[in-house]
Amino acid sequence: MSSRREAIVPPRTSPRADTAAIVTLLVVQVIFATLHVVGKVVLAEIPALAFAASRVLIAAPLLALMAWRHDRVMPTARDWRALAVLGLLGVFANQVLYLVGLRFTTATNAAILMPSIPVFTVA
Repeated sequence: MSSRREAIVPPRTSPRADTAAIVTLLVVQVIFATLHVVGKVVLAEIPALAFAASRVLIAAPLLALMAWRHDRVMPTARDWRALAVLGLLGVFANQVLYLVGLRFTTATNAAILMPSIPVFTVA
């Protein structure tokens, strides 16, 4: 056994894949940043529960399709149940609570409060 440590080298990606990842992240940030204003407009027409459900029902299959590959290990039935509970609590319930709160405040207040959520969680 050698006493020197081997450097872990990340796999090289193509510039095209890097550009696609950056563009995807930018699109996600724009969608996330506009939720406050768009949410206020949409919530005037449909309930918060329906809005959150539609977002989850559209995003989940798209994310699963993008993440699916033949060489990945599939989660066990127990893991799927845990992922479903975490998705229900961590994604859906979070969105519903945020959107219900957005109905009672302004988009500006919601935009200010959104980045503070992790701080309150840690506290």
